[in-house]
Amino acid sequence: MSISRILACFLTIISILATGCGQGGSTSTLSPGSDPQSLFAEWKALVDNPEANMNTNRYIELAAQMSMTAPEMLNKIVDVIADPATKPETRAMALGSLNGFVKKDMVPRLLQLTDASLESSTRAGVIILLSPVQLPECEARFRELVNDPDKRVKFAANVALAERGDAEARKVIQAEYFEPNIPAQYKERIAFTLAQTPQPGDQKVLAEAAAESAFSPMCRAMAISSLVNLGDPSVIPSLEKCLVSEGPQEVKDLARDALAALKNQDGDASSASPQPSDTTPAATAETPPAAAEPTPSAAPVPAPEAPASAEPAAAPQPASGA
Repeated sequence: MSISRILACFLTIISILATGCGQGGSTSTLSPGSDPQSLFAEWKALVDNPEANMNTNRYIELAAQMSMTAPEMLNKIVDVIADPATKPETRAMALGSLNGFVKKDMVPRLLQLTDASLESSTRAGVIILLSPVQLPECEARFRELVNDPDKRVKFAANVALAERGDAEARKVIQAEYFEPNIPAQYKERIAFTLAQTPQPGDQKVLAEAAAESAFSPMCRAMAISSLVNLGDPSVIPSLEKCLVSEGPQEVKDLARDALAALKNQDGDASSASPQPSDTTPAATAETPPAAAEPTPSAAPVPAPEAPASAEPAAAPQPASGA
């Protein structure tokens, strides 16, 4: 399986986590009385057949149920991630299963899976899985890994640090967004990260992401809402592109509201009469109906492979949760 297919599967997993529904799969609900071993056996049967089950949400439901009723069973999912014989697609599903359910006692073993002796896609996937876990040992390890020779691992570490508010890592991923030949999945991951906590300097990335029809509607909606919050009218041309780009009507409606807010804000600022020694701040526009902020468990999109000019190497990546 190609790296692009594997990364796409991570995006599918995150979409399922964010929306609570699969893409044409099971709609079953949790069954509180189930035996833990039976829950794991059902989960394992699903992830061992990723071609048939990757676009369902049943395996994520089962992981959620194990987390609530038998959290010790989650260590068996870590076993699947750690097993060198695990198929990349199965590993991707296992990483997606743990998104939002990482327990403190699982962290030491997961950190071991970032060791340089292991293949890089597993390492990068675990970094993204751990990115929301607010423990000092995780951040310390991410800081080590930004110097890793493997580009996939380095990219994942910078994303994880940027999500924790690291200004230098944020600058790195902003620049990587515009690297030649960077896979679209990497670009979406960067846009998703920046849109969670938009800051001045993010406009260029978010403006392009808002108009990118290849990105998920959730990512585009987050980018549009972030642009309004930043209040920079220079992004108006990019938002106008959203109105004619491919994508769901909801994204276009959000872009239309965003345009109205920014244009009104710009008009208010230019028509105001400043006092001689004053500068008139731009009026604060009310944010348009924003896409639902992803829950902590939905946060990470995938841990992609090396950006920049390197040829993609086949392997998997994940998503994470706190």
